[in-house]
Amino acid sequence: MKMPIDMKTPDASPAHAPLYRSLFSCGLALGLLTASPWASGESADAENAEASPREGSAQAQAHVLEALTVTARRVLEPLHQVPVSVAIIEPDVRMHGAIDAATEAARSAPNLALSDNGPGRRYGLIRGIGLMGHPISPFDGTVSFALNGQPLSGDAGFSQSLDVERVEVLRGPQNILFGRSSQGGTINIVPRVADWQRERRVSGQFGSDNQYLTDVIIGNAITDRMAARAALRLSGADGYIDNVGTGNELGRNRLGAMRGSLAFDLDSRTTLTATGYVERDRMRGTTYVLRDGPHESWLDGDPDATRRLGIGGLELMREFRSFDLTASLGFQDIRQDQSAPTIDAHIYSRILGLPPSAFEGTSATDWVEGETHESAWSGEVRLSSLETSDWRWTTGLSFYTSRVDRESLQRSSLSVTGNGRHDGTIELETFSAFGELGLPITERLTFTPGLRVGRDRVNYDNRFDSLGAPDLVLAFEESDSWSDTWVTGGLGLDYRLLDDVLVYGSVKRGHSSGGFPSVNRNAGIGVPLEPYEASTSWTYEVGTRAALMNGAISVSGAAFFNDVRKGHLQSFDLLTYQTVIVPIDYETYGFEADVRTHFGDRWSLFGGLGYTQTELKNVPPEEPSGARDGNAVPGVPEWTGTAGLEHRLAVSPFGVSGELVSAVDLQYVGSRSADIQNSFDLKSYTAINARLGWQRDSTAIYAYGHNLRDKQPEMTGTEMGGVQAVTLGRGRTVGIGFSMEF
Repeated sequence: MKMPIDMKTPDASPAHAPLYRSLFSCGLALGLLTASPWASGESADAENAEASPREGSAQAQAHVLEALTVTARRVLEPLHQVPVSVAIIEPDVRMHGAIDAATEAARSAPNLALSDNGPGRRYGLIRGIGLMGHPISPFDGTVSFALNGQPLSGDAGFSQSLDVERVEVLRGPQNILFGRSSQGGTINIVPRVADWQRERRVSGQFGSDNQYLTDVIIGNAITDRMAARAALRLSGADGYIDNVGTGNELGRNRLGAMRGSLAFDLDSRTTLTATGYVERDRMRGTTYVLRDGPHESWLDGDPDATRRLGIGGLELMREFRSFDLTASLGFQDIRQDQSAPTIDAHIYSRILGLPPSAFEGTSATDWVEGETHESAWSGEVRLSSLETSDWRWTTGLSFYTSRVDRESLQRSSLSVTGNGRHDGTIELETFSAFGELGLPITERLTFTPGLRVGRDRVNYDNRFDSLGAPDLVLAFEESDSWSDTWVTGGLGLDYRLLDDVLVYGSVKRGHSSGGFPSVNRNAGIGVPLEPYEASTSWTYEVGTRAALMNGAISVSGAAFFNDVRKGHLQSFDLLTYQTVIVPIDYETYGFEADVRTHFGDRWSLFGGLGYTQTELKNVPPEEPSGARDGNAVPGVPEWTGTAGLEHRLAVSPFGVSGELVSAVDLQYVGSRSADIQNSFDLKSYTAINARLGWQRDSTAIYAYGHNLRDKQPEMTGTEMGGVQAVTLGRGRTVGIGFSMEF
């Protein structure tokens, strides 16, 4: 399918006007009719939701750490009973004015490392396994994303935390229950859905860098058997990296998002839930800057990236006499447009020994842009044991299909092969069957085997047309397919020392599917694209989890060892602006620990610590990427950690009703290798976030500060010709906010 490309770099504002006028009108209408309380935390006890206090009440705040539940094993169960390493992130609790709450909240999970490269380009590693950079296709991923269990495309993985109850970071292979590319783990986003509870909430924030965020949420029962819930968000911020070439700031973003759900009680044993989410995110993106020079860009044009995301789902749940049935169907529509100059005068003047003025006007000769449209369908039929069953089991069938149409254009005065237009399609079909069984050996000892068998098929078609560069073919067409039957599984053993104290061990087979890159970088010289193979691994884990003092203290810890074969590592070439898969064996090992507690009704505390060591193995001496035996996996910090404290002070003794609520948290990410060659290490960084506010019943006013030390973190890095370049995160932001419920 041919998609026309406009070579002009668009301005960010006009294209947004129709959407934002519509979203703002909807938000204003809802805001005039509805509003809601400030919810800085929520009870996760879904089984007692109707009896729980409203989220904005002091009582709900005091019990925010109680009765945490997760769906790590595809059924809702108390966290302290799950023999899996899980980090729970509650965005409303952890965030203090963060612009990108999904990405920032995920940094609260030890042993999870993230890169943030703009819309549709946020990826990460769990325990040293995953992506740190740009995937070579939407199917390329070793950490899977899910929306309440529905598998998501890699280009839809991180979205806004709008009306999200929690994010579950499941560490270690999750292929048995979550599918094909969950070798490192799974990030499962659990949104709030219609539940017959009345809620009317409006909230807003405004801060430095012209940061703004407005949320409107409404939920209610429509009839005794039908309920609805809807949420709207408008947010944005100015840029934070100067572009000398245009006078603009890079990093500017504008976003609109909506989430909605309908729930139907078809009868006393059957429920049907329909969900939908749309998002439009546009960013004047940041690019590499000199590491030891001015932290500014010098580009002959501004990068621009837009993502339009639509996700829909249907889920039918039916309780039978001896098992529960869950049938789901999901759809995703993802459209991305990206354009960027590829020559930074600061960087290339160093590399080539020329003055920066020599690179003026390079946007006509050095530019990359592309359009991508992905349509994906997924479905699953799953049977599970009843909660009262002596044996816990889950089994089912699933499918995932996707078609990606992609057109890209690159001009380059430095790389001959980087001059041409690619027009191609990649199609994926995957089907699988899975099952997991918990066999009670004794009253306290349980043996859990699991297995998933799947079949992947990827079809690739592409046409390359030269722009007339010498030594390139005028045109080149190719078509190929790749298929694979794969088996993953594992064995687990858990022992309940006490009713609320669990120890466990497991051995799991991890799998990340192979396939084709989106673009053949050798098409210009007439060389057909070669598929990359699947990666496999063995993971060994021991851990413990406990809920102490009637749930007032929750602690967990785990140690792990990963042996990865043909791992999907990456190498980025700044000259050609392309990323390639480098299949290399490697090992990772380490541990993580988490604690959550509260003291009375006034103090709440959480903390986590992660440690990971990595090492490349069996690297061929002639490996062209520059990787060598003993190198570290790029992007993996040795140490990660988080800690937070919240306090609630009654101000009635001072003649004022309500409470003074203060919270502070710290996020630490250690140094890590910038690239597969281990050219240099990215600096460690510590972000301190805080919030102070007044709350009474359903109303709150607060001030917040994010990254208070104002140190811009080094997110990714690369080296060429001895010149080091990095991408930088945002510095300090401060502001005020409010929330009300009616």
